[in-house]
Amino acid sequence: MNEQTTLYVIPHTHWDREWYGSFQLFRVRLVRMLNKLIHILETTPEYSTFNLDGQTIILEDYLEVHPERRETLARLVTNKRLLIGPWYILPDEFLSSGESLIRNLLLGDKMASEFGHRMDVGYIPDTFGHIAQLPQILQGFDLDNCMNMRGLDSGGRKSELWWQSPDGSRVLLHHMSTVIGYSDLGALSQEHQRAAHDLLATAHYKAERATGNVLLAMQGVDHIE
Repeated sequence: MNEQTTLYVIPHTHWDREWYGSFQLFRVRLVRMLNKLIHILETTPEYSTFNLDGQTIILEDYLEVHPERRETLARLVTNKRLLIGPWYILPDEFLSSGESLIRNLLLGDKMASEFGHRMDVGYIPDTFGHIAQLPQILQGFDLDNCMNMRGLDSGGRKSELWWQSPDGSRVLLHHMSTVIGYSDLGALSQEHQRAAHDLLATAHYKAERATGNVLLAMQGVDHIE
């Protein structure tokens, strides 16, 4: 691993609105998580940024319970402390029509603009397979890059790839390892020496797949802080 290698750690959560529990069960957990996160972002300036899973609908679900916090959320989004969009809700590409995917991005773009900032990443961390036209669709929304995990055998491939649609449109793809995916640092220890060891081990693992000296690690997992 190059001595000049930089590992960026992105705090995030991955949020299904319902899955093994009901929508309302997950909303209770969402409200608790966002209440705590807002407090951290408001009181801890060095905790710079949190990725809210590439969605905007999460804010709607939260604001139905806490409408009085809209201005607070807008300030955090505008200042890029809380990253939302570009999607309204993360799609399953094979269960959605092409028009649905486009309307999904239109709604996400509109809502992100209302809150002050859109995360300009074609973020699809947990989609089970991909349509050939997605780079073309993303480029239509001025998104020239993408992140995914599933749908591509990572054997022997680098983590940075060009993904091209049949019409020639392409985006720069960061393919997260199917082994550890978007939760590679989801269990990062609160004990400093152990955390430093885990970060170094993660950096070595990532460097084997990377095309350059800038590495990405995701600190988060499903339905937790």
